[in-house]
Amino acid sequence: MLKRRRSFDEAAELYERALAIQEQTLPPSHPSVGNTVTNLANLALEAKDYPRALELYNRARAIYEEALGPNHTSLALVLDNLGRCHRELGHFEDADRSLRNALAIYKQALESDSPEIGYCLTDLAILQLDLDRPQQAQELAQRALTIVEAAFGPDDYRLVPTLHCLAQAARTLGQPDRALVFYRRALTIAESAPQLQHPDEIAELRSELAELE
Repeated sequence: MLKRRRSFDEAAELYERALAIQEQTLPPSHPSVGNTVTNLANLALEAKDYPRALELYNRARAIYEEALGPNHTSLALVLDNLGRCHRELGHFEDADRSLRNALAIYKQALESDSPEIGYCLTDLAILQLDLDRPQQAQELAQRALTIVEAAFGPDDYRLVPTLHCLAQAARTLGQPDRALVFYRRALTIAESAPQLQHPDEIAELRSELAELE
């Protein structure tokens, strides 16, 4: 954990230096400035510093809107992550608006089976659980699963958040057998995926699964 924290700090320091140089040499709405601000926001999001991430994503959003226009995928990615920040902070309506705006841009700019659409659908589905809309969550997550599974195969670690959401939605909707299938599949993938660096999610999956078995 300490090693991971140190790597975050080192990366943030490098991006802060780069941003200071860009602010002296580039216009404030230059896309490169937006990219560096986004990288800093991503680090803050990963470190769970949600207020800082929110501030940085809002800055990046303003830059991209001016520099790239309202329908660029870079803006969509920022809006998606902005929605995740709002969700973590309990700003559910703001999160819903940001995620739906991101999804609209992705649908306009990308092929319908692009993984980015699947990821955004998953984020939106998870939010619907917070909003006590399990049926919507299930429908969105099922669409996401179809897209991400087609892109990466049935055992890819990127399926875990979607499968977890489907399990939680099924459980809330009174579908325990269906929930068990998704919990077991998500846990099997998560436990065998070295890329998945979120032990908290594995612990949560195990706990929720144990309550059903």
